[in-house]
Amino acid sequence: MNQGGFEGGTTNGTAVDRTGVTALPETAMNGETLRRTVAIVNPHGFHMRPQMYFAQEAQRYQSEVAVIHGSTRVNGKSPLDLMMVATAQELTVEVTGPDAAPAVEALAAILAAPSTDDDPPTDNDPPPPKKG
Repeated sequence: MNQGGFEGGTTNGTAVDRTGVTALPETAMNGETLRRTVAIVNPHGFHMRPQMYFAQEAQRYQSEVAVIHGSTRVNGKSPLDLMMVATAQELTVEVTGPDAAPAVEALAAILAAPSTDDDPPTDNDPPPPKKG
């Protein structure tokens, strides 16, 4: 492991893990801001299902969550706002607040996932449809 606890090495002082998530060298103590830039690898892009999943996860945290693509900055807790960055190939998650560290990790992992269909089911997921 290298500085910052990320596997995969560093690039220009910025840690990069094996999923392509970039960790800027900042801390979230006392409400500071944490950012992660993530390549979207889902073959369908950041479409409605992962957007809903992302917004629901973001709402679990006290911190403010923004998603940035170029000059577009949207509220990460709003599925409607997230539609504005749906075509992006790379997004930056910016989290500010007391629980920024766990929030940015969880949200970056959602963006970096190949497909939310590959995620293990949770207690909140509806049961699969019955066949037959």
